[in-house]
Amino acid sequence: MLISLLLSALAAPQQDGLILVGPSSSTDTFLLDNSGVKSHTWTTSTYQPGQASYLTESGHLIRTVRVSGLAASTIGGSGGGVEIYNYDDVLISDFFYASDDHLLHHDIAVMPNGNILMIAWEKILDIDVIAAGRDAGITGPFMWSESILEVDMTTGSIVWQWHAIDHMVQDRDASKPNYGVIADNQTRLDINQPTNRPGNNDWLHFNAIDYNAHLDQIAISSRVLSEIFIIDHNTTTAQAAGVDGDFLYRWGNPENYDRGTPADRMLQSQHDIQWVADDCPGAGNLIVFNNGSPGPSAASTIDEFTPPLDPATGTYAIGLTGAYGPTSLAWTYDPTPSFFGSHTSGCQRQPNGNTLICNGPAGELFEVDPAGNTVFNWAYSTTSNPGIFKVRRYQTSLFQDEDIFHANTGGTVDFDLAAGSMNAGRRYVMVGTMSGTSPGTTIGGLNIPINADAFTSITRSAAYSSFFLDFQGNLDLLGNATARMVTGPIPSSFVGRTMHFAYVLLSPLDYSSNATGVEIVF
Repeated sequence: MLISLLLSALAAPQQDGLILVGPSSSTDTFLLDNSGVKSHTWTTSTYQPGQASYLTESGHLIRTVRVSGLAASTIGGSGGGVEIYNYDDVLISDFFYASDDHLLHHDIAVMPNGNILMIAWEKILDIDVIAAGRDAGITGPFMWSESILEVDMTTGSIVWQWHAIDHMVQDRDASKPNYGVIADNQTRLDINQPTNRPGNNDWLHFNAIDYNAHLDQIAISSRVLSEIFIIDHNTTTAQAAGVDGDFLYRWGNPENYDRGTPADRMLQSQHDIQWVADDCPGAGNLIVFNNGSPGPSAASTIDEFTPPLDPATGTYAIGLTGAYGPTSLAWTYDPTPSFFGSHTSGCQRQPNGNTLICNGPAGELFEVDPAGNTVFNWAYSTTSNPGIFKVRRYQTSLFQDEDIFHANTGGTVDFDLAAGSMNAGRRYVMVGTMSGTSPGTTIGGLNIPINADAFTSITRSAAYSSFFLDFQGNLDLLGNATARMVTGPIPSSFVGRTMHFAYVLLSPLDYSSNATGVEIVF
């Protein structure tokens, strides 16, 4: 309670930034500013989402897409492909993993190296599932099991895989190699969970994935099991098929591994498991949209919890008996009156301590401070399905189309400024540096992520205006503008250095964008 009160006192009324929205019924994806105005829209794709979308620091839209006409296409959350568009809505690359035997679905996680982790259903025939120890009475003619793929989008190749079927335990047939006591094998899935035949033979229904680069670990969510799992990514594909690919941690429903009862359940049909980002209060904790069960008392909550992690080893504590902790939450949003998102939905902790929430079926976005006060609300208005799978807000308002500049030939770098409609018409100034972004330059209490140097003066000088086009100007009615750097060859002595750029808004000087970087190479 004390922590919540302290966070509430520190919280800003509303977190700044742009919210990426991809409505389930639309082929468009757009950025929403804090006034609820669409500031930028991608319209080229001909696919509806399948289901998540993300934005990179360079302004590239990474969008899952839904492919129809396949065996699993009618299951909720179905996808099939991933598209990448630049800020100008030009398709850069795509990847499809879609057949009657396997299908991408729900969510992806973009890794720092540009590779993408993807969730995919894979068809396992009944004979194989039963041979692995599942009760034939709760098995269909086949089961849609789960896999995780890491895809190099530059080559379209799968460079790493993990398969749920490799990590099963059963206590029905002692003659099988995966036989064991369920409670003693908490790092594996009981192949007879759930204890009924799932609808559409959708066995586990993974609906979210997140990647922690510090730990090199992956978090996944199973709606059917009402449980989240963490696995190790620091493995080869061969290692991931063995014990090294077993669960490092699981939480939410210990009855699944015979170390709890229904009273111990913490999750119900949850979505959007993720680590709280480093720049946010609660960094390193996990946060999730806990959908809850339908019925007269149906209610959803946003739950944040601290896993029992040993940071030195990357392992999670559990006793010889009992379940993985914790048994209490670090923070929860459980308002009165309650709200309910029966499916989809998501959340995201903000740098100022607030939490952005998406009630998926209703197509409603709202932001709450740590005390639960609503500071932002927006709803998607449409005559068709208003649903939104989930959203993310980004504190990025300056995007560039190139991150490499060739000294021997020169070239062009285009910049897009997106300050939001609340800043429409304001004067902006772009500045650059070759001396880095930290600690930055503070003017009148505003920190600008640019270390002022000679290059800063050059980018502001009228004498060089033909090289730095529209580096000063006024934002349009949506708070947008474009700028361009155009130069010929430059001395090779600059190779290895990075040009950083940012912009500020004037009258008053109260807004600075993020910094972007352009590396100089031969």
